[in-house]
Amino acid sequence: MVTRTSNKYILGLVLLLIILGGAFYVYNKKEAKAPTPEVQNSQQQNGYQQPAATTTNQNSAPAPQTQTNVKGNTGPDYTPGKYSGGGETGGSDIAVEEVDYDGKVFTPSTITIHVNDYIFFRNKSTAGFWPKTADGSYTAFDAGKTIAPGAQFKFQFTKAGTFKYEDKLNPGATGTVTVTQ
Repeated sequence: MVTRTSNKYILGLVLLLIILGGAFYVYNKKEAKAPTPEVQNSQQQNGYQQPAATTTNQNSAPAPQTQTNVKGNTGPDYTPGKYSGGGETGGSDIAVEEVDYDGKVFTPSTITIHVNDYIFFRNKSTAGFWPKTADGSYTAFDAGKTIAPGAQFKFQFTKAGTFKYEDKLNPGATGTVTVTQ
């Protein structure tokens, strides 16, 4: 025969197990993150092959992963190249270009892209840099903070024009982006 006292102990034990199970779940819950290009390159050099994608439409842009940690640094994590259809441009083609910064110069220093294309400004130097328009002609084009060595700032150019840019921390380092329709 089960007494009231033993029912309380059983109920207490069940509640304790529920609390511990919830704490275990919260403690072990980790967000999945895609590997950085450096990790992917390291894996490829060590013979690791990434599993094949499960998408069936080879012509559509990959599903974007959005980052919002830096002002203007939103948008898909594409690798450089051309993407057809989809993405954030409503089905039009987009390109992703790279500009490297070595602490003194941007390479290439002059680049031509189309409206809605992205440029990834990669910091290949040992110091931080802060890409932004040099003359204020495109105020949205501003990293808003220093980009650490090895990091990148990506920006989607949504209006046509020719925009001179600089490293805010080293105004002598400049480049030009021409955005066409």
